[in-house]
Amino acid sequence: LLQQRLRRWSRYLIYIIATIALLVLVGWQFNITLLKSVSPQMVAMSPASAVSLCLASLAFFLRTYPKTYKRAVIAGYVCSILVLLIGLHIVVNLFFETAFRLDASLFIEKLEANGKGGQPNRMAPNTAFCFVLAGIALLLLQYENKKGRMVAHYISLFIALLSLLSLLGYLYKVPEFYGVFSYVAMALNTSICFFLFAAAILFSSPENGFMREFTSTLNGSVSAKLFIPAAFIVPAALGLLRLWGNWNGVYSHEFGVVVYASITILIFVCVAWYNTYSQNRRDLLEREAETLLRNNEAHTRAILDNAPDAVVVMDDKGNVVRWNQQSEHLFGWTAEEAIGRLLSDMIIPTEFREAHRKGMNRYLVTGESSIMGKTIDLWAMRKDGTPVDVSLRIAPLAFNDERLFIGFIRDITERKVMEDRLKTFNDELARQVEQKTTELTDIFERITDGFIALDENFQYSYINKKAGELIQMQPASLIGKYIWDIFPDAIGSKTYFSLNEAMERQEYICSTDYYEPLNLWQENHIYPSPKGLSVFIRDITDRKKAAQAISDANDLADKLIDSLPG
Repeated sequence: LLQQRLRRWSRYLIYIIATIALLVLVGWQFNITLLKSVSPQMVAMSPASAVSLCLASLAFFLRTYPKTYKRAVIAGYVCSILVLLIGLHIVVNLFFETAFRLDASLFIEKLEANGKGGQPNRMAPNTAFCFVLAGIALLLLQYENKKGRMVAHYISLFIALLSLLSLLGYLYKVPEFYGVFSYVAMALNTSICFFLFAAAILFSSPENGFMREFTSTLNGSVSAKLFIPAAFIVPAALGLLRLWGNWNGVYSHEFGVVVYASITILIFVCVAWYNTYSQNRRDLLEREAETLLRNNEAHTRAILDNAPDAVVVMDDKGNVVRWNQQSEHLFGWTAEEAIGRLLSDMIIPTEFREAHRKGMNRYLVTGESSIMGKTIDLWAMRKDGTPVDVSLRIAPLAFNDERLFIGFIRDITERKVMEDRLKTFNDELARQVEQKTTELTDIFERITDGFIALDENFQYSYINKKAGELIQMQPASLIGKYIWDIFPDAIGSKTYFSLNEAMERQEYICSTDYYEPLNLWQENHIYPSPKGLSVFIRDITDRKKAAQAISDANDLADKLIDSLPG
């Protein structure tokens, strides 16, 4: 979070620098002293310095573009090189006077009029040297590598030192700190811009180089965040207070030294106490967190070790990370032997290892798996090479940006034995049922009576060949059909009421009925059960006809006898 804030602030600082430089150019154009310099008594920033700062700001912004924006990258290099060349040109002119000077090419007449000490306003030597360093630092930042950033950080520290000396010189009224010999001094606003520029370079990559030690979460970095601001502010403020007292005759030089030393000691003791207090609190919280972590680790280990199943945790490379006691009992590998080894080399049979590796790679790339989150049965391999039937369930874990997989493995050898026995028993039972069914079917097919079986919904579940002949239909075509859909004319008949009564009362019923569409006299023997009816149908048509013939003959004989005389 701190590193993100620093990167954001690096851009804000560059905005400030570019704004100051542009305002200086506006000041030169319209002769506004307040924009050129902080005060009329101070040296104004030269136009060349303002232009160079604008180029440096632009180069800094262009480096933030992705490398795919080639024009932006090239423009960033060009701006950085221009800053470097401008600085080098001014430095060379310090030793070898040339006819052309870049710092005298803009606002020529105004430069002569705004000079200090009889000299025209031109770029100061320390300013030019800072631009040389700034150009080098910007070029190093363009390479986007750790070594380049580290060197850029150290260069920016030197820029910060030169600008800080100039700022302290202005603060304490010591011209030697911001002026070099008889040359024009570095302007105050230029010093501010260089100090901000150095900070922007440091803040732009806080995770690398010099800044890495100050932006981490370690205790040393926490202390540095407290002491470094104090190291800048306290001496500068107290030094100014001491000099102010001397300048205004408030107290003597010796008294000022004592006050300076006393307050400095007091402030740094307070800072040290606060730092100690903060570090102690931090250490206590860390110890509490470590204790909690150890307890959680112990609880997790206890849960895993007492789990009824083998529990294995592996990383995204397939290496074992955790191996509980049940895993030791099941596979024969101790935790010391298993942790760090490939799981596939220990428990997966040789012929399945390549498929396991491809499945892992496919899941890591696409997130798709046919077994992830599912329970599957397979056989694994013990340490001694013997196979074992296991039930496996694998689930992914995300822990601190680390991809892990947890597997729950259960020995199902006994279950497999029972399943095999049960399958054998079921097969034998099915064979016997099929045999008995065949025998019963043969019996039903051989009997001279028709036989039908109805379920509780009065749908055909079986009909023998004789019953099919009686009703003049194919038995197979009636299976599953509702009996009264087949014989709607029989609804309301004696057979209809007999079937319903037998099902309702669950009692055997025998009934005789005549079905006119088939010219069939039938004798029904109905045997109920909760699941349906078994009905034996005997064709008594011939018997009924014979009885009717006998009855008719008897009637005829009676009539003949009655008709005899006497």
